[in-house]
Amino acid sequence: MEKIIILTEKPTAMRKIAYSLFPIAKKIVNNKVPYFVSYYNNKIYYVVSALGHLFKLEPQENNFDYPIFNADWEIVDNRAEKFAKLIKDLARDVNKVIVATDYDIEGYVIAWNILKYLIGLNKEIKRMKFSTLTKSEIIKSFSNLIEFEINQVNAGLARHYLDWYWGINLSRALMISLRKVSNEKRILSIGRVQGPALYLVYLREKEIENFKPEIYYKIKLEIEKNGIKFYLFYIEDRIKDYNKAKEIIEKIKNKKIKIVQIKEEEYKLNPLPPFNTTDLQEEAYYVFGFKPEYTLKIAESLYLKGYISYPRSSSQKLKGINIFPILNSISKIPFYSYFVKEILSFDKIEIVEGKKDDPAHPAIIPTEEIPDFKKLSKPEIMLYDLIVKRFLVCLHKPAIRKSIKVIAKVDNFIFHNTFHRTVKENWLKIYKDYIKLEEDILPTLSLYEEIPIKSVNLLKEKTKPPARYTRASLIKELESRNLGTKATRAEIVKTLYDRKYVIGDKMKITDLGKAVVEIFLKYCPEILSEELTRDFERKMDEIIEGKNSLENVLNEAKSFLLNVLRKIKEYEKEIGNILVNSLAKQ
Repeated sequence: MEKIIILTEKPTAMRKIAYSLFPIAKKIVNNKVPYFVSYYNNKIYYVVSALGHLFKLEPQENNFDYPIFNADWEIVDNRAEKFAKLIKDLARDVNKVIVATDYDIEGYVIAWNILKYLIGLNKEIKRMKFSTLTKSEIIKSFSNLIEFEINQVNAGLARHYLDWYWGINLSRALMISLRKVSNEKRILSIGRVQGPALYLVYLREKEIENFKPEIYYKIKLEIEKNGIKFYLFYIEDRIKDYNKAKEIIEKIKNKKIKIVQIKEEEYKLNPLPPFNTTDLQEEAYYVFGFKPEYTLKIAESLYLKGYISYPRSSSQKLKGINIFPILNSISKIPFYSYFVKEILSFDKIEIVEGKKDDPAHPAIIPTEEIPDFKKLSKPEIMLYDLIVKRFLVCLHKPAIRKSIKVIAKVDNFIFHNTFHRTVKENWLKIYKDYIKLEEDILPTLSLYEEIPIKSVNLLKEKTKPPARYTRASLIKELESRNLGTKATRAEIVKTLYDRKYVIGDKMKITDLGKAVVEIFLKYCPEILSEELTRDFERKMDEIIEGKNSLENVLNEAKSFLLNVLRKIKEYEKEIGNILVNSLAKQ
């Protein structure tokens, strides 16, 4: 009888896949490790799970030195060892492996290491491809197996090796330099993307430090008609000369404004596209205060429970998605039923999508599985609500807003303001908890009417420096510069905090963070180069496309790093002293 292993990424996914595929799936626990067995269509299926990565790269030399490039994959820990042993034991007499890990290069690397070190590469290997853990999609992907793509594996391996080469060598270089001149054994790190990310924070801090604010003045009129107050501003938005501002105020005091223009226009405010990973992290940070890595953790939990699609996606598109089963399910949830009925009443549903795409997965959206809200945590409910409403928003009609531009004169001095209000809410009523728009109240005004000025205010303002990055805005910046991946950016930002390179919700670089940047600026600025990082990202894409090889990319990386590390070796004491001085200021 043919025996087949279905390899999943995590125990929760294993359970969903086993119960979705097989009428009778028997759960067995071996040495505290669960798996499922099913006899189906005259075949024996073992549904087994990893724990994410069962293997990690480890140095094969015991000395704490650099350069070091000799690494191999080893079991992560004792718990992973138990899962690995079970898979190896079950694999002894299987004929075929169906890989059902997440469909991205990390999922491919997880599967490849298990295939190579535990199962064997001499089996028939196929792949399930899915973006949700719903029963219907799991069955569909099982019925339409695809080839296992070795180029995806090699691209993933390249990323792991490159990050390991950068991380272990440059981090050791910093720590050894510090130990050359002190007894300090602090953990320091710098990485292939971490370096450019820290440099962005450093450059922003320099902009703020070098910023020289300029004082300017604004003249604000308070007007009241029929008990309704509104405000007009002098046409010159920034008056540099205080005396000029005071002179204008003296001339218009105790006078009336004369309305000389009222221009009303209606305009459309288009719905927002569905979430990709970065958009979701950014929105959850601003509306809930969730740290980006926490948002990803909650989204992962919702995905594994089958309630949302794959949460690591660059896409803002719903390509290939049948929205109607999802709408039908959501309509059964009281919070959303009204909105769904309204959308389904439209003659035509026009889906609003963003420009960003992902070849592997659609945008992050709800599935047709209805959550058991009693079993969800409060953060899971909050994030689910945000994702559902964003999905419904992209199917709704544009809001209609009205702008009313008012221009008035006091003698020959011109004052103006533009007021906005919503005429027809449409998608805004779905998303009103998460978006704040000004709704200005204006009395009825007539052309050329004159209204007394209630008060004149001189506002003293000053220009502001660029805003510091937040966790969410730095991740957005990294995405815009194609640095890191949707899965790694949050962890990179978290590491900057963990290493005490940055502090505060509004990210301020520390003396230690500055010292690390300035060391590399002085001795090997290439490490901070965005272009270098992007170049290696392009090379990994070339591996996927079959235009480059894992060996070539790794050899190029080794050659580059050897040159950099030679420079650092030469100046270890100087680098150590810079670090010691920065730590003394902390």
